[in-house]
Amino acid sequence: MNQIKTSKLEELHSAQHKLKAELKVHEERLNDKMEFLESNFGSMMLNSVLPFNAEERAKAYGIMDQVNNFIFKIIPGKNDEVKNERYSGTLKSIQMVVAGIVFKYLKKFF
Repeated sequence: MNQIKTSKLEELHSAQHKLKAELKVHEERLNDKMEFLESNFGSMMLNSVLPFNAEERAKAYGIMDQVNNFIFKIIPGKNDEVKNERYSGTLKSIQMVVAGIVFKYLKKFF
């Protein structure tokens, strides 16, 4: 009887270990997808929400790149990696504002 309890306990530990490994794989996949979403939010917004054609998107991306480069240069700090990590959320917010302004003006020209 005691041996049956021990083998059942070992089975439970084995199943628990297997589930933890599967959970880790799913967590890593989810983290990868979240990182992709965070990194590409601005372009995804332009591609899906704002009704730009390819030419208008190219112009908007060019303007957004220039704005990002300018803002990144005026952010205090010497280490680019630290600045990028610390202010990436702010830059994404500014991208959305610029995207709205760009859309407003591009709409007037087209």
